[in-house]
Amino acid sequence: MTTAAERRRTNAPDPEAEAVRGDRAGSSDRGYEEAVPAEAPAVRYLTRADILAADDIQYRVVEVPEWGGPVRLKSMTGTERDAYDAESYRQQAAATTPEAGTVPGSIANFRVRRVARSIVDERGRRVFSDADMAALGAKNGAVIDRLDDVVAELSGLDAGATARATAALKAAPSAEAGSDSA
Repeated sequence: MTTAAERRRTNAPDPEAEAVRGDRAGSSDRGYEEAVPAEAPAVRYLTRADILAADDIQYRVVEVPEWGGPVRLKSMTGTERDAYDAESYRQQAAATTPEAGTVPGSIANFRVRRVARSIVDERGRRVFSDADMAALGAKNGAVIDRLDDVVAELSGLDAGATARATAALKAAPSAEAGSDSA
């Protein structure tokens, strides 16, 4: 007898679930016919453990001649990106008044804040703390822009991110018949 985990791993049907589906197939005790798939899908969907074990953080080394060498950038995690967005929204809300509207510069240092959170050492630890934002912000703006472009790309925040994701979805074969992912 196979375990549930083995059946999930090999896409083997669960005999108990098949028996239950068989008992319900065509039953109209609820006033409708239940759609029961004839067989399990040929696709093995990722489990919670699969997703949490995936090493999906991206890194890129960028040469910065103005600073004398390379820096290592990493993509922002979902939590880091949400914290960054929340901080940006708070700054914008604090700089918005009914009389003046949004004050220019209300999202001050948005590139610097993103770059500072993404420059990491060889172990993936941040090089700059939040207290370093002003000092990093005093560095060459062209360098900050260049690094921010890379961080945005790694984190799916750049202008082409939506187009790349859409193209990838269209190119990927659909896992289910009738999928609207294309």
